[in-house]
Amino acid sequence: MCDVTLDLKGLSSAEEFFKELDVPFDQALLNVSRLHILKEFNIRMTAAETAGERMNRPTARRLLAEAYQKFTGADPREAKLFRVFHGGGCGSGGALQGSGRGFVSLDQIEVRRG
Repeated sequence: MCDVTLDLKGLSSAEEFFKELDVPFDQALLNVSRLHILKEFNIRMTAAETAGERMNRPTARRLLAEAYQKFTGADPREAKLFRVFHGGGCGSGGALQGSGRGFVSLDQIEVRRG
């Protein structure tokens, strides 16, 4: 693990990542897509390290900028980075595909007392 990776491990907010790596960002976009951008950044970092790319500050800056750019003008749900966006979604009978749990709407819940 290199110094830049250690530096990033202590960060907690998306804004801290962008400031640490000196990547410009639009706060409105970050408010909507922060989890997607950071997840995409993590995926890109892992792929780069697996490919043997040296993870230094310029590389991390480039990967974060690429992850951010992916969500500029796009609906983050379309990237399907999180399990909740896989499968049928609400009302289709399977919120989490393959989980064995189906979707139950509130009108299907019956409360019995006594």
